[in-house]
Amino acid sequence: PAMPVMPVMKDAELGLDEAGRGPMLGPMVMAVVALTPKAAEELAALGVTDSKRFGAGEKAHHKRQALVSEITSRALHVLSLIHIFRHQ
Repeated sequence: PAMPVMPVMKDAELGLDEAGRGPMLGPMVMAVVALTPKAAEELAALGVTDSKRFGAGEKAHHKRQALVSEITSRALHVLSLIHIFRHQ
């Protein structure tokens, strides 16, 4: 399928993150978020950072989940991709 096309945005900042085990060990999730510079600053102040900095386990998962609505409410665009690689 064709990738969605985003309109040209002046001064947009893109945040990209990935999480998962990679092609040899399991599923991979990637997301890109387009933000205004102001929204990027607001999210940084709320603690949005690389997913690995949250650590692992249930507590880290809850921290990340709590930020989802904050991110999506400020985002100009969100693109996520879940790809499951199967090692043969």
